[in-house]
Amino acid sequence: MTQVIFLEWLKGFDARMAGRNVLLIMDNYSAHIPLMQLASVVTLRNTTVFYLPLNMTSKISLVTQELSETSRLTISVISIASSFSAFRTR
Repeated sequence: MTQVIFLEWLKGFDARMAGRNVLLIMDNYSAHIPLMQLASVVTLRNTTVFYLPLNMTSKISLVTQELSETSRLTISVISIASSFSAFRTR
C-alpha cells in the first residue's frame, strides 16, 4: 500500500462513518501518513486518528494471541462439559 492509496481509503472510511465518532488506531506502517502531516492533507469529520507508539504492534500481537488461546481453551472446556452433561442424561 502507498500513502496515496491509504489517503483515499481514509477519506472513504471517514465518509462511511458519517454521524458517528470513530477512533481509528493505527501503527507506524510506512504507508500511514504521519499525524503531523495528516491534518494538512485531509480534514476528517467523523474520525479521530490515534497512532500507537513505536514497537507497540508486536506487543499487542502477543496479547491478542494469548487472548485467542484462552478463548479456544474456554470454548473447549464448555464443549466438553456440554458433551459430558448430554452423556449423563442418557
